[in-house]
Amino acid sequence: MTQEILTRKEREQRASNELAEQLDALSRPMAERALGRAIELDSEARAAAEAAADTIDYDMLRDVALEVGISEESLKKALLEEFNTEKDHGARPVERATVPDTVRGGVIVSGLVEEVAQRLSDYLEKVEGLEEKGRSGPRAHWAPPKPRQAFPAQTWTVTQGRNDRQLVEIDIDTGGARKTFWRWVLAIIVLSTLFGSPLGGFVALGIFVAGVATVVGWIKRIGRKARRSINRTLGALADDGSTEVSRTWLDVWERLQQR
Repeated sequence: MTQEILTRKEREQRASNELAEQLDALSRPMAERALGRAIELDSEARAAAEAAADTIDYDMLRDVALEVGISEESLKKALLEEFNTEKDHGARPVERATVPDTVRGGVIVSGLVEEVAQRLSDYLEKVEGLEEKGRSGPRAHWAPPKPRQAFPAQTWTVTQGRNDRQLVEIDIDTGGARKTFWRWVLAIIVLSTLFGSPLGGFVALGIFVAGVATVVGWIKRIGRKARRSINRTLGALADDGSTEVSRTWLDVWERLQQR
C-alpha cells in the first residue's frame, strides 16, 4: 500500500473535514468561540480576495496583451510611461500648453507593504508638509493643512504589492491650478475689452498676450513643481542616506536599482 504524501495544509484540511463529519455536539463556549473565529476568518478571506482583485501579475497582463495582438515591447513602453513623471497621458491641447490635470509617477520599492507605506507617510508629513485626509484600502489622499495659493493641488498615493516588493504610485491633481488659470484668462479678456479705441486695441492686445504668457508660465511652473515633488518623494524611498536630489524619474529609478 502506497503511503499518501500530503503537505501540512492538506492534512489540516482533511482533518477539518473529518472533524466536522464526526462531531455530534459542541459545548456552548466552544461553539461561541468557533463562530467568532469563523467570522474573523471569513472577513480576512474577503479582504484578501478584494486586495487580490485590485492587483494583476505582469505575466497575466502580458498574456492578455499577446492574446489581443499587442507586442510585449509596446506593453513595456506603456508601463514605463505610466511610471515616468515626464509623460503626460491623454493631455488635451490646453493641457499640453500648460500642465495636465494629473501628474503621476511610481516606482517599485523593496520592503514589506506596511514598512514602505509608513516610510511614505513619514516623508509626506515631515518633509512635504502634507496631512492624510482619508484612506481607502491602499489608496490615501494627502493635502496641505491649509490651501496654498502657489500650489493648489491634491495628492493621492497607492502602496500595494506582494511579498517584499511594493509598487508605490503617486498622483498629484492640479485641477485647482487649472481653474485658477481659466479665471485669469477670463479676467484678461474682460480687461482687454475695456479698450475701445484703435490705440486702445493695441494696448489691449499687448495686455492680453503678456497676461496669457505670464499665466501659462505660472501654470507650467506648477507642473514642474508637481513633478519635482513626486521625484523627491520616490527618491526618498530609496533610503540610501544620499543627500542627492533626483531631478528626473529616471534618476530615481536608477538609484533604486543600485541599492
